[in-house]
Amino acid sequence: MKIITKDLYDAALSIAKNNFIADEPLGSSIGLQWTPDFEAFFVKTFDYGMSVILLDRATGEPIGIRATRPMFKSEPISTDGITDEKLLIWFRFYLGAMEENNIYKRYGVEEGIHFMGLTVDKKYRRRGFGIKLMKAAVQLVEELNIRPIVIQGEGTSNYSKRICEKIGFETIGEAKFEDFVEDGQVVFNNTGEHKSMKVFVLEIK
Repeated sequence: MKIITKDLYDAALSIAKNNFIADEPLGSSIGLQWTPDFEAFFVKTFDYGMSVILLDRATGEPIGIRATRPMFKSEPISTDGITDEKLLIWFRFYLGAMEENNIYKRYGVEEGIHFMGLTVDKKYRRRGFGIKLMKAAVQLVEELNIRPIVIQGEGTSNYSKRICEKIGFETIGEAKFEDFVEDGQVVFNNTGEHKSMKVFVLEIK
């Protein structure tokens, strides 16, 4: 397990590009593609130096990533400069759910940690690597020695929800995909068994 430094950006981005879009129910539902806007968002996240990557010890191949960034009440996530309409739709749903389940109001904090983009390469799945990545990311946050600190994450697939629940995250909200309507139409169709996004938090005191 390593922090994603610049020499590992290409490996980390390859995991996100080849797996995240296909796996994330909302993105696959609307045909979201890997665009320069999406890559720039991941790169900006990696630039904070809080994301982790798991590499195969034998081959050096990337197994998976847990992208992590700080959250600030005074600096909400901005979509300025994003021109990809499908990515903007994706952000509108996410940011709406985050605002509805606002950790700043709920916990009385000015900042927090945001977990986004948990991804494991298809060839390495069903071996517990998702949980390993989550635990490593939580440990990294604990080592920052910021107390109290609240970690927020969102689970749109049943798999990511189970991982969050297994390691002790609390569900503070849920947004059903069928309730997200724009221009009189349900936006997210064909999400299969995945029907909602849960907003999770872990408070470290």
